[in-house]
Amino acid sequence: MFHQSRRRLAYWFTLSMGSILILFAFTIYYLQLQDRIKTFDETLYTRTKRLAMKTEYRLQKGRWQIHTDNVSLQESDTPPLKIETKIAYVRWYDSQGNLEQFIGTAAPGQLTSSPGYQTLKADSDTTQKQLLRQLTIPLQQDKESIGYLQVAAYLNPIQESLTQLRLFLSVGVPLTLGLVGLFGWVLGGVAMQPTRHAYEQLQRFTADASHELRAPVAAILSNAQVGLLASVDDTVQQRRRLENIVSSTKSMSALINNLLFWRAIKDG
Repeated sequence: MFHQSRRRLAYWFTLSMGSILILFAFTIYYLQLQDRIKTFDETLYTRTKRLAMKTEYRLQKGRWQIHTDNVSLQESDTPPLKIETKIAYVRWYDSQGNLEQFIGTAAPGQLTSSPGYQTLKADSDTTQKQLLRQLTIPLQQDKESIGYLQVAAYLNPIQESLTQLRLFLSVGVPLTLGLVGLFGWVLGGVAMQPTRHAYEQLQRFTADASHELRAPVAAILSNAQVGLLASVDDTVQQRRRLENIVSSTKSMSALINNLLFWRAIKDG
């Protein structure tokens, strides 16, 4: 009985603490993901602004012309960034969304995304799933809209760091759950000690009371039986009283024997 109660205590303790632990792990993972995405977006925005500054815009015949001679995917002359990003492509579109220039992977002829950040799947022949973070910003010259600049970078740094974090959580969470279950079993045993002690005291009291009651009950039963045999000529009422005493005493004796019997079974 006590082992079953102890197992239940350990089970519920592990379940409750495990739920909190798993929720905490998911929260840590989500916060780390958001923090890395935010840092990556800041880096991508910085590189996009630099590329926009290196691009030359010339108004010819009433139309803005884009010159990308000074633009390169490799920026060796720039200060170090928070995250080393690898640019996948750079694309320039005019104000109507038509493709003007691009560097890197092939580009669609029409702008298909609105300004802002987007996460895309990279067109790669490798089996590894690669993701891109794309930023599209509007270009202005003298407060006049002249087009859009679109830059995308590989999310490999974030994917690698999140893979390491998932590996750490996948190993750490089950290990911690095992330790929680072990502590739950130990704490369950400690919590059951007062109950076990009280139960043992109750058993001892039951056994002692049963032994103490057997002697007077036996004496009452024997005296009542002797009196019943000796009262052959007594009144019917007195004989019935003695019979009631004998019957009640036998019931008490049977109850005491049952208590001692169950005590012997539990001790065995």
